[in-house]
Amino acid sequence: MGLILVPQSGQTLGGTRSSILSNFTVISEDFQVDHVAYSTTGEGQHQQITMPLSAGDVATAAGIIELYSKNFDPGTGTAVPTLFFRPQNSGTPIPLTGAYHHNPGWAYLPSGILFKWGIQTVNFVTSGTQIIGTITFDTTAPTPAFNHIYSANINLTNNTQPPQLIEAYIVTLQTTTITLSFSGLSPFQVPGMRAVYYFAIGD
Repeated sequence: MGLILVPQSGQTLGGTRSSILSNFTVISEDFQVDHVAYSTTGEGQHQQITMPLSAGDVATAAGIIELYSKNFDPGTGTAVPTLFFRPQNSGTPIPLTGAYHHNPGWAYLPSGILFKWGIQTVNFVTSGTQIIGTITFDTTAPTPAFNHIYSANINLTNNTQPPQLIEAYIVTLQTTTITLSFSGLSPFQVPGMRAVYYFAIGD
């Protein structure tokens, strides 16, 4: 229900009293959508925050941050309402409630720290004295790539042998790949296809 625009030109306060009272009722009811009602314990405090969907990302100026909701497809092919945080100066929007519950998958922390995990079949090849393989992160839109990788935990197993997890040694960390080598008992110390389990942290 909308507000009644009173008093209009030529109207008196007495003649518009019922409309004014109706306006106060509307204001009180709308206030209670997200707040504790007037004249009750805790009046005016937030009970919740209701956010209609934004048509897109909200621009921010210096010293201003924004929380908003918009439809977002985490990589499943279906967009869902998602809570976003945007830093000042229209920084990169962070999907606070966005995650890809999949293999490979990813999730954000509110700070913008990014977790990525997955299982990949990697072809390890001989490179000098090392056995080298490279994990390539899924970076198809909207799954984000890393700007930086801070750490990564790697395990692998031989696809043709009984399951046996061993630690791999990270050679390089890049924004879209991890290059790693390994050593151990045969058949792991020879070239071939390996199932690699990874968990990486970055932004």
